[in-house]
Amino acid sequence: MIRLCPGMGAPVTTPAARVRVFSGLKGSTLGGAPVKMDERGVDIAYSGTKKCLSCPPGLGPLSISERAREVVHHRKSKVKNWYLDLTLVEHYWGDTRTYHHTAPISMNFALREALRLV
Repeated sequence: MIRLCPGMGAPVTTPAARVRVFSGLKGSTLGGAPVKMDERGVDIAYSGTKKCLSCPPGLGPLSISERAREVVHHRKSKVKNWYLDLTLVEHYWGDTRTYHHTAPISMNFALREALRLV
């Protein structure tokens, strides 16, 4: 069961997994307002790169707590979408470096520069 809470900073709660997803972090927030995930007990936050950062669109920054990673690793069913399988993405960025996608290198450099300016 998922409960959606309206408004900036309101969590989406999955009681069965005890994971809180920050629903209010929009592309216009990243780089424009502090997001205190630990203080609010948020396990997953995602955003876009275009608005406050003035960065080209196309990347989706994601932050996942250790508690949320445990939930991902102990799924009972297989992820139905290859692109959204966080275990595959984790292997792509981790020590194993398993292929998941071709990284948009120029977008990563644009994000790096936008974050440097913030």
